Amino acid sequence: MEHSQDTMTVLPIKLRSSEKERLKRIGSVKKRSPHWLIKEAIHQYLEQEEVAEKFKQETIDRWEKYCQDNESVSDDKVMAWLDSWGKDHEKKAPL
Repeated sequence: MEHSQDTMTVLPIKLRSSEKERLKRIGSVKKRSPHWLIKEAIHQYLEQEEVAEKFKQETIDRWEKYCQDNESVSDDKVMAWLDSWGKDHEKKAPL
């Protein structure tokens, strides 16, 4: 698999001195630098927010589709499908 090289850039941030000390303590325990912890925290935050935003957009898209065609699946059909999970004759997802 080929990886493209992202350009690295410097992004200065201001932290409270208490936060900086907390980073140092956690970094010491984890044997990681405060810099590494900050980069990892940003990476995890971005991943989490992208997933949340994707879910939000999918929900909006489904709502808009429902508003256009007024089609939905009844609770009874969904529950019957869920109840079939893990059984010999598992049902297909209701449409």
